Amino acid sequence: MLSDDERRMLDDIERDLVQDEVFAGRFTVGVRTRRRLVLGDVLGLTGLTLILTGLFVAEATGSRFVICIAGFLLIVAAVILQLGDHHP
Repeated sequence: MLSDDERRMLDDIERDLVQDEVFAGRFTVGVRTRRRLVLGDVLGLTGLTLILTGLFVAEATGSRFVICIAGFLLIVAAVILQLGDHHP
């Protein structure tokens, strides 16, 4: 538990952070950025699924390599999508 002094200090810090628009702006994610992140996640998971599917597909079909490469390319696209618009 926090003492009364610690709780008061924490409340003061929280109030100051809420009032600091520059600091708060660093953590605000726009709709466009959120969509890019979600799309990147979906592409990455789809790519991972394709790679795992390619590893377990029967070798006789001859499509194992193609499926794994497609999965890899989706993961690369996901990384580019998520990091491409990154501004520190």
